[in-house]
Order: sequence, then structure tokens, then C-alpha cells
Amino acid sequence: MKIKQDPITKLWCRSDGAVLMPPCRKFPKFRWTFGCKVPSGYLHVGYHGKFYGVHQIICRAFNGLPPVDKPFVDHINRIRDDNRPSNLRWVDYKENNNNHGKVLNRADYGVRECEDKQAYEAARCARMKAQGLTLQKGPDGRWGWYPRIRARAAI
Repeated sequence: MKIKQDPITKLWCRSDGAVLMPPCRKFPKFRWTFGCKVPSGYLHVGYHGKFYGVHQIICRAFNGLPPVDKPFVDHINRIRDDNRPSNLRWVDYKENNNNHGKVLNRADYGVRECEDKQAYEAARCARMKAQGLTLQKGPDGRWGWYPRIRARAAI
């Protein structure tokens, strides 16, 4: 297991995604921690009155400072609490937005489209119909998924 230091915060990091936190009032000894999960799903640690993303600390420690044109940290496998250095990379805004959504082919993490588009559309239609929606023209004349309108019974 490798241990390296983040050049900005001066915190030590392990290659499994843990950060060495110095003593404080609540914890009087040094301790390894993976951080606390925030509502966005990322792990954060508090240090000197600020909160730092564990993924940013580990990426700086193992992959160096970010290049000028790539300021964002990307989780390659899209799991926000998997902070191993092999799963982190520096990306720009466009690359970061391309690596989201459902991926069916895990060999290439940059792929967002489904390999079998007909099966994907059939599954999507089944999901919409299960929600009580039907594909029809709306009041504005455009096609979309709208709630089903049931005919009234004849009186």
C-alpha cells in the first residue's frame, strides 16, 4: 500500500482512499479515515475549519497537481465514494459531463449510448406505460409522454 502527501493540504493519503487526520479535540490521536458522506454522495473531511473532498486530496497526492486545462476530478467508474487513485483522473468540464448516465459496456467508461437501441427504447416505453403515461400529441402539437385519458362510460 502506497502512502503519499497532498501538496496543498499537507495531509497524508493511502492508496485505498483513506486520509490520515491529525489530532483534534474530538479525536486526540492520529487516525485514518475515509471521510464523511455529504448529500451529494462525495466523501469530505474537515481540516483547519474547511471541508475538503477526499477525491481531490487523493488525486492531487497520487496524480500530481491538476493541469491548467483540466481542473476537475472524475471518478472513472462513477462511484462517488470509491476514491482509489486508479479510479480518479483530471478532466475538463466537457470530459466530466461525458462520463455520466447509465453505461452498459463497462469496458469503455466513456460510452453513454446503449448498444442495443431498440431494446433500450422498448424498455423505456414499458417504464412509461407502467407509470400510466402514453405517447401522444400534446396540446401544443408536439409528441410526448402524457397521462392516459380514459373515455367516460356512456350514460
